[in-house]
Amino acid sequence: MTPPPASPDDNAPAGPDQDTSGAARGELQSLERGIRILDLFLDGNPEARRVADVTAALNIPTSTAYRLIRVLKSNGLLQDGDARGSFELGDKLRLLGDCVRGEDGLLARIRPVLEGLRSATAETVMLTIRSGDEAVHAEVLESEQELRVSIPRGRRMHIAAGGSGRVILAHLRDTEIDRVLSQPVTAYTPQTVTDPELIRAELAQIRDRGYAISESQTTAQTRGICMPLLSAGGMPLGSLTVTGPAFRMDAERTEMCVSAMRDAIAGLAL
Repeated sequence: MTPPPASPDDNAPAGPDQDTSGAARGELQSLERGIRILDLFLDGNPEARRVADVTAALNIPTSTAYRLIRVLKSNGLLQDGDARGSFELGDKLRLLGDCVRGEDGLLARIRPVLEGLRSATAETVMLTIRSGDEAVHAEVLESEQELRVSIPRGRRMHIAAGGSGRVILAHLRDTEIDRVLSQPVTAYTPQTVTDPELIRAELAQIRDRGYAISESQTTAQTRGICMPLLSAGGMPLGSLTVTGPAFRMDAERTEMCVSAMRDAIAGLAL
């Protein structure tokens, strides 16, 4: 049989978006499999799924299923279910859904809260969300004072390096905390605490009192008060931070900020 004539692009060299290497094909296959795992929840059944559900639906080895699920968990798209070995959709998907809904979404509803906090404290305020093992400053409203903390929107930090990330980390599953702290923690200033055991002690303190105080952990000569934004199920959606120059954030001002943040979060429907 005579082969069909080649199309004009058949003999063209692969461009930057036409990578045909084995590594690229493997990455695409993993991405497609990850999407199919999320698709398992499209049947409307809210119950947690198990690894066996993944291996049956995707026809893949158990080891591959575990690896894919682990990656989705580390990026907040899945989280552990109540039963051992089960998993369910992660709270990060709720944030993504809020972005699609626009004005009705969580991110849009948090901005007025940030504006209120900035007015109440006269300091820089920010919303931080988790992205894998990083904390991302998704929204920043700077203080209007001449001497203020200036933090770029979109700045990415190791999730265990500062208060805004640690209050998120403190409310993750123990297995996730163990995994994060099994790797080196980036130091951003000489004051950054990187010892895993010291960080674990701080995480316990955060869970006990409900907030973190970050002393020059990621930005020198600053003090920040950080509180988690928790879903109804207790999973962290992100965190709020009020931060100012360390010389101005004395004990009295810190307590005022803590009170203002508690009031702001209490009025936010999550």
